[in-house]
Amino acid sequence: MTAVIRNAARLREGDMALVPDYLRGQIMESIHTKNQLYLYGDTLRALVCGTHFSSINLRNASNVRDSDLQALAPWFQKLKKLDLSACCYVTDCGLAPALSQCMELESLDMEWMTSVTGEGTFLETDEDLLHVEGGDEELCGLDLGQLMRERLDAISLCMRQLTKLSTLGCTKMSEDALLKLSKVTLALRDLNYSWCQQITDDSFAALQCTSLTRLSMSYNPKITDFAIQSVARKCPLLEFLDISGCPDICDAGLKSVAARLELLKAVNISFLERITDKGVEMLAIGCPLLASLDCEQTNIGDPSLMAIADYSKDLRSLNVGFCHNLSEGAIMICWSRCKLHTLNVNQCRGVSMQTRFWLMAKSGRSKQGAEGPIGQNKTEDGSPQLMNIQGELISPPTPADGSFLPSTAQGEETNWSGLATY
Repeated sequence: MTAVIRNAARLREGDMALVPDYLRGQIMESIHTKNQLYLYGDTLRALVCGTHFSSINLRNASNVRDSDLQALAPWFQKLKKLDLSACCYVTDCGLAPALSQCMELESLDMEWMTSVTGEGTFLETDEDLLHVEGGDEELCGLDLGQLMRERLDAISLCMRQLTKLSTLGCTKMSEDALLKLSKVTLALRDLNYSWCQQITDDSFAALQCTSLTRLSMSYNPKITDFAIQSVARKCPLLEFLDISGCPDICDAGLKSVAARLELLKAVNISFLERITDKGVEMLAIGCPLLASLDCEQTNIGDPSLMAIADYSKDLRSLNVGFCHNLSEGAIMICWSRCKLHTLNVNQCRGVSMQTRFWLMAKSGRSKQGAEGPIGQNKTEDGSPQLMNIQGELISPPTPADGSFLPSTAQGEETNWSGLATY
């Protein structure tokens, strides 16, 4: 096996004919781990042709071409999981014949397949696409239009049984193709439409997957509150929602989320400049199961944190980095009332460095062993003590006005062993 992996570039079709399927899978996985660029051409065909894998991982195998997928397609009939992420040279000419043979596919990752438009894979298009699979002699006398329709029907059947689909970063995927995908994917539980630059509200209005539990639709410039309202109405079982980086989303979208998606456990609304305290308050009240909330670089203020402290008692992770309208008092009230494991206040102008370091130590998010101007000294009892850049000892924050009381003020001993040393 080691010799085969070492000479992967020299493999030819037929060399693996006598190798058991399970061993082929191990060899392919090892080659992918060591250097996935070998997985193309004769090497890939030698590993796949002649066997029926249940899972094929070609993530970052950027040398894969359309001709490779066309040759492998007949062996995809029992495939349940296919990952073609970052296969940037694969176009619809290779993707369409591959998917048309996947009769049992459940998971499809197409992330950053920047040459795929969806024309010919999910939509009927120019018949010339069929010519890439064989010479004119093979297709002579055949009804190319009928072949195209049969392929599209097979792909639609494949899409209907998918439970996970990711088109993250498919920047050339057309709106019509995405709209067709939304209509035919009925069994999805995990959908990622992030960074699909052509997608609009219509694709989300056409969603038919009522069993969806995870949805990512971040960094899509054409998405508005209407898309969020459609999702909230059609996907009542959502537990994870990522709408970060969509510039036209505001409080109206969060109002729909709060009113209909009471099962939500994780929400990402970072980089949404139009979100206000009112939207976050509605989210905290309407989603009592919320365990993770990301509000990085938004314009929220203290009222948002007070609402979170009052209604999101089970919150475990909160990111308010670069939120400059927050005060230190509100931060500490939120920390003391919620069951937070992680609280990110990075670059919040209203939070002192002393409080930031204290929160880093309490949440255990720091790195250990780093050397730098801010270090740890040992106290008389051998425990580490934090020092700032001026060499002054740093102790837990204790407000003079008594506006908040961190847990250490109530008798709990602070563990400084996890504190970063920069």
